Amino acid sequence: MLKALSEVAPTSVIIAIILWAGIAYFITAPEISTRVAQADFIVSCEKSVASSAQAAAQQIIRDSGGNNARNDQAAQGMGQMNDLLNNSYGDFTRQYGTNPFDALTGGAFSRAQDQLESNARAQRERVAATAKQARDTILATAPTQCSCQAKLAFLENRTDWALFTGTLGLIKPETVADLGGSMAMQRSTCLQRVIQNG
Repeated sequence: MLKALSEVAPTSVIIAIILWAGIAYFITAPEISTRVAQADFIVSCEKSVASSAQAAAQQIIRDSGGNNARNDQAAQGMGQMNDLLNNSYGDFTRQYGTNPFDALTGGAFSRAQDQLESNARAQRERVAATAKQARDTILATAPTQCSCQAKLAFLENRTDWALFTGTLGLIKPETVADLGGSMAMQRSTCLQRVIQNG
C-alpha cells in the first residue's frame, strides 16, 4: 500500500501524514476534547445535574403525598370529632377535663388522635430525609457524572475529534460542535455507572 501511495506523493510526506493522524487520534483529540468540555460544558452539566437532583427530591415528596394525606386526614377527622364532642359536652369536659369518649374509652380516643398525628409527622420527616439523601447523593456525584458524560461523548466521536484536531480546527464536524448534546445523551448511562460504582 505504501508503494502505491509513494507513486502519488513522496514516502516522507505519506509517513508524516500517517504520523500526524496518529498524534491527532491518540494524543491531541483526547486532550482537546477534555479541555473543551471543562471550559464550556462541565459547569452547565453540573447545574443540570443539580436541577435534576432537586426535581428528584420534589418527586419523592410528591409520590409519597398519598400516605401523608391519609394520615393528615385521619388526624384532622379525629380533631374535628374531638372538637364536636367538646362543644356538645362542654360541661362534661370542663368538669372532668376530658371528652366523653376519652372517659368511656379510658383515654384511648386521645391516644389514637395523638398517634395519628405522630405517624403523619414521622412520615413527613422520613420522606423529607429520603428526599434530602437522594438529592445530596446526586449532587455529590455531579462532577463524576459530568466527567463520565464528556468521556463517553468523546469516545463515541473520537474520529471526528481527531479530524478536528488534525486539521487544526479547520474542519469542525457537527458532533464536535455539539459536544453538549452528545454529553446529554450519555446522562442516563453515566448516572447508572456512578450509582453502580458507588
